[in-house]
Amino acid sequence: MYRVAVLVFALVFPSVAAAQQPCTTDGRQVVNELYRHMLERQADAGSAHWVQQLESGRMTVRDVVRSIAISPEYTERFFYAESGENTPYERSLARLYRHLLGRQPDAEGQRVFARVAQQSGPETVIDRILNSNEYRQQFGDWGVPGSGGLRYCAPNSAVGRRQSGQSGTDAWRFRELDQNGDSVITRNEWRAANGTMPSFNRLDVNNDNRVTRGEFRGQVVDEADTYNPAPTAGEEIVVYPQERWTDTGLRVRAGDVVYFDTTGNIRLSSDRADVATAAGARSGRRAADSLLSNQPAGALIGRIDNGEPFFIGNRRSVRAPSSGRLYLGVNDDYLEDNSGEFRVMVGVQ
Repeated sequence: MYRVAVLVFALVFPSVAAAQQPCTTDGRQVVNELYRHMLERQADAGSAHWVQQLESGRMTVRDVVRSIAISPEYTERFFYAESGENTPYERSLARLYRHLLGRQPDAEGQRVFARVAQQSGPETVIDRILNSNEYRQQFGDWGVPGSGGLRYCAPNSAVGRRQSGQSGTDAWRFRELDQNGDSVITRNEWRAANGTMPSFNRLDVNNDNRVTRGEFRGQVVDEADTYNPAPTAGEEIVVYPQERWTDTGLRVRAGDVVYFDTTGNIRLSSDRADVATAAGARSGRRAADSLLSNQPAGALIGRIDNGEPFFIGNRRSVRAPSSGRLYLGVNDDYLEDNSGEFRVMVGVQ
């Protein structure tokens, strides 16, 4: 039976220009607000580290929010399964929504993210919320959740980084991959993070076996040390098979060549043998009520804006049939019993 799964957090909000108070240059005020709202206590001496990171421009407010949310203190106090819950972690998710988004969770979001928390842990849920359209539209890199509109004035060094393309979210990814902190990602570091060599090669524009920050962001630096546009590349999208569509955040134009490098497996039912790769179910079965009933069940599929879905499977590239925002999903008729994930590196030429 076909069921529509609401895409969590890829929400389209009306562009309401909320009155914003002037930004503050007081990093201590920002950190105090985050401790009050997220940890529900006063800031202690250890909070000075976050003040220093903000004021030096090494971290954005969103970086600090993430660090607090994944900290041992937060997870021990606020993110755990409780007795009496209909679904494990549903109360934790209510707290997390309140701390990060300032609202109670919708039923669908709570159900989907409870499943994600069980499968992948709280850090995955936290990252997906902080990368969501809803969070970006409300707070961006410098807004302070729970503060009533307080924003931090980005230091000049952070503004320069943002203008050169290094957003807070991309900074997290780069730092996680750059294990020795030397500001480049080597092939060994990429492999250690379970990255594939084709995706590394696409990012390594000058073929020197290292990926710089500029290459990671889809930009290359020439000898004059100026930025030149390069093909958008290196965006890793996690596609969860319980959701009908996952917003990649990428806009494409009709005729663009979109490159895919997909890893991972998903399970399509309670049957342990009912496993699919990006190409579709290993058994070759099809799902009569899926979006593309003539293609294998569980295969990776795409859609641009609200257009017709198209098959991707394990193909390395697809020419965009129209212009708009790219969404990814799995070709299945019933999503709730699915598990696993696809990790898709997406590039646009």
